[in-house]
Amino acid sequence: MNKWNNKGWGYDTDFYRGSKWRKVRKQYIEENPICELCAQYDIVSEGEYVDHIIPRRFCKEMEYDKRNLQTLCGDCHNKKTALERGIDSLEVYLEEMREGRLKYICKSEKSIILIKVDGFYVNFAF
Repeated sequence: MNKWNNKGWGYDTDFYRGSKWRKVRKQYIEENPICELCAQYDIVSEGEYVDHIIPRRFCKEMEYDKRNLQTLCGDCHNKKTALERGIDSLEVYLEEMREGRLKYICKSEKSIILIKVDGFYVNFAF
């Protein structure tokens, strides 16, 4: 695993500084400027982060896929990050999304796209 960078970039600074990610991020946040989790409760909060719903460490093939992205305010991003701590596999992550502590980390319509009823990853096959 890549070393943590304490200057606000987190892990894998090359990815987050890369032109492709910055372009995807810029477009996504322009299209979705409000925190998507707060908006579910009629709270308007400015989006600060473009978050990977299923973290890149589990699903690199979805790192640019907008269906796996959401705009979050700082508070929601910090809470989601804290809830993800200690999860070390995609299978456990998806099970936690389905029935556990990660059940409300994204809008329900995105969650349905990302997981099946049985908790296994759906490769966005509609």
